[in-house]
Amino acid sequence: MGDTADDAVISVPALRRYRPGEPRPYDAVVTLYAWAQPVDWEVEELRYGFGDGNLTRVDLDRVVRAAEWAWQRWYTGDRVLIRCQARLNRCGVVTALVLMLDGHDPQDAVRLIRLRRSPWALCNDDFLDWLLHGAGVLLKHRLLAS
Repeated sequence: MGDTADDAVISVPALRRYRPGEPRPYDAVVTLYAWAQPVDWEVEELRYGFGDGNLTRVDLDRVVRAAEWAWQRWYTGDRVLIRCQARLNRCGVVTALVLMLDGHDPQDAVRLIRLRRSPWALCNDDFLDWLLHGAGVLLKHRLLAS
């Protein structure tokens, strides 16, 4: 789970951080903050920006697809970063979904994120409620449909 630095937004000119062929810290990045600059060269990126508020206008199917994309890359050995603005809620919900796809129950996924990231992770009650009571149903439905 990561955040977006104040100088890494689209309103600030991007700096090249790596030269072609140099090792990168990540192979794949899920970006959930619309104003974040794109990732550097030679890193695969999936972008789905959504707000850190209630979930009524969020396309939860796309959130789950972002988690599936991240899980597939991580499962096959890629180093994956899931980033938003402050690395608490949006990346927390997608990281929790990745852990659930890997076999963790929702409570264990949240506990692990709070232990490793911060006790304030997933402090958005709407996100937390959805993870604990609705996300598993959507994940199960998508698995049955595939």
